[in-house]
Amino acid sequence: MILSHNQVKRWTLVLFLTLLCSVGWPVAESRGKGLEDIRFLVEELPPYTHLENGQFAGVSYEVLKAALNAVGTPLDKWKVETFPWARIYDSIQHEPNTCAFTTRRTEEREQLFKWAGPIVDFQMVFIAKKGRFSINSLTDVKNYTVGVQKFSGMRDYLLEIGVPSRNIIESLSPELVVRKFAHDRCDLLMGDERATYYALKQGGVTADELESFYLFNPEGGWVAFNKKVPDEVVATLQKGLDIIRANGTLGKILYKFRARQ
Repeated sequence: MILSHNQVKRWTLVLFLTLLCSVGWPVAESRGKGLEDIRFLVEELPPYTHLENGQFAGVSYEVLKAALNAVGTPLDKWKVETFPWARIYDSIQHEPNTCAFTTRRTEEREQLFKWAGPIVDFQMVFIAKKGRFSINSLTDVKNYTVGVQKFSGMRDYLLEIGVPSRNIIESLSPELVVRKFAHDRCDLLMGDERATYYALKQGGVTADELESFYLFNPEGGWVAFNKKVPDEVVATLQKGLDIIRANGTLGKILYKFRARQ
């Protein structure tokens, strides 16, 4: 039987659609399995994620961007939104297609979210002006005044380890904590090493003037996804993080944003 031109076109279309249904659409696979639909929520906390001249910057932002590029899903800046942490925490529990970067993966939060990471390292430390104090254990901390940010949870921790309430100097912002420390209104600072050294540098205190006391185990900073985000979306970001960890990109970014510069 000889087919007409129209019949040939019709059967060619049928064959194409049949093949498409059986093997899938390859372009969709390269788009990251839905990562392009995720809203990335972040608290502005330099040097992890912050705005510079209207553009996002920081170690967490660069790691996330590199991981997404590794799986073929460039980070759309309009999908990154800054909010206070309380709003972010509520959103990722109740709003589909949301995630927070970067946050600690604690026992209390483990079952609330899906996780990818870690993307950065958090190192909690006590910081003092060089040569002024000798701190070998948490017990020694009780002898000094400690500057912390209010509502950060650090006050409760200090009380738990026996630091008297009168020795805890709270301020509403990292800038105020640093200012008090610079003017000797507290002996020590407690906080994440990278963020605290960054704030000190912005306040005119250089790393050469300081020393850190490492009395805590390092923690990882993770991406926390809403529970309704598909597992394959989380797995795709994890794949991107694994790629940049293996090829050295992650290490280069972390070194660029090291605490003591």
